[in-house]
Amino acid sequence: MDFHRRLRQGVAEVIYGEGKTAEQITGIVSAMKAKEQPLVLITRLKPETAEAVSRVHELAYHQDAGVGIVGSLPKPDGNGNIVVATGGTSDIPVAEEAALTAEALGNRVERLYDVGVAGLHRLLSHMETIMNANVIICIAGMEGALPSVVGGLADCPVIAVPTSVGYGAFVHAEFLCQRHLRRQYRQRVLRRLSGQHDQSSGMPEKQDGRRMNDAVASSIEANAV
Repeated sequence: MDFHRRLRQGVAEVIYGEGKTAEQITGIVSAMKAKEQPLVLITRLKPETAEAVSRVHELAYHQDAGVGIVGSLPKPDGNGNIVVATGGTSDIPVAEEAALTAEALGNRVERLYDVGVAGLHRLLSHMETIMNANVIICIAGMEGALPSVVGGLADCPVIAVPTSVGYGAFVHAEFLCQRHLRRQYRQRVLRRLSGQHDQSSGMPEKQDGRRMNDAVASSIEANAV
């Protein structure tokens, strides 16, 4: 346990719950409380693990965010205002993890949920909140529309957070990238199997590829996924 992190960085260590057993988390919380840490933040905490931990420690569990908090949230220190905005309700779990973490660190947080640019009026109706923010965290699928628009409106830092939900432009880009990598892998294997190369380009001759058995080529491509 890094008990000196709070002295060095001003922020105590956070427990990353994923991959840890309830017994391990319970023991870490006990050790942190023994060092008089007033608040313990646990992220990526599964419901069944949270239930087990709550039998030993008084735990406030936020299931949407997968966050558990032992102790009381501090009052905002008044140094600034953080806005957490989402494009849709599917982004809320990630947004809540960010918002609760910020609140655990003593920040005032305002939540703007379901303000995606598909209905721009929803975002523009919160212009006062946006303009008064010290930093804005934008969480919206896998494309950059919301943070791009917010960045054009606000005069503060904007943090864009992609999430693995929705039909963002990156979904198609990721598919194209995977297909390109599979093709490259298939071409390398075909060159090795044929033993012949196009000396000018380093690529296999087209006729070699045609002679390859289709079943073998399909197997190669499937194994490259």
